Amino acid sequence: ALVSFNEALEAKEKRFGTDSVDYARTLNNLANLHFSQGNLEEATGLYEQALEIKREKLGDSSDEVANTLNNIAHILFTSGKMDDSIVAYTDVLRIRKKNLGKDHISVAVTLSNMGDVYMKQNDLHMSRICFEQNVRIRRMAQPNHHAENARATENLASVYAKLEEWSNAEFTYAMSLKMRKLLFHKNEKDTATRSDLVKTLKLLAFCQKKSGQSTAALETYAELELFL
Repeated sequence: ALVSFNEALEAKEKRFGTDSVDYARTLNNLANLHFSQGNLEEATGLYEQALEIKREKLGDSSDEVANTLNNIAHILFTSGKMDDSIVAYTDVLRIRKKNLGKDHISVAVTLSNMGDVYMKQNDLHMSRICFEQNVRIRRMAQPNHHAENARATENLASVYAKLEEWSNAEFTYAMSLKMRKLLFHKNEKDTATRSDLVKTLKLLAFCQKKSGQSTAALETYAELELFL
């Protein structure tokens, strides 16, 4: 695959030159391949080349610039460069809000990514803000039983739990549990869906116990046994 992408890059260079958007797109695709193979340094260099060309040809606020910036932000996150990752994601968020609207699902995805970075930095306040906005958008844009809705809701609950806001955490895990059950009953043979449901039940029971609801926690643990 790497040989094919390099050949495609040479063809784009001959046909369009090294400062064309088509060339930049092929650079981006080649970077994707390197990233998937774990070649982070090589991927970063290619993404940065693609970004420079796209900014020059399409402007700082184009969707394609946002997409390449998003890839760079993800690599920075993977590399442990959290501050740089947030800077890149913030730019992605600005562009996507401007071009797609503040309630677009792509905005929610970016907010979720930012929430993950802030969580790694233990900045629970900013993580909470990002995850709350992510959940708000997804509730409007996706059906309640969507897997990403359940995941987003659970991420928010985990922030509440870290903040020891047990009432908020319990309520939010309970919301996630409803979604997990809907997903499970649609595909009871799927082991990943069952595993997600079990995890949510455990987290809910833990929060109920922490908030002094021993009876509710015991009931949740009893329900958990049905899925083990």
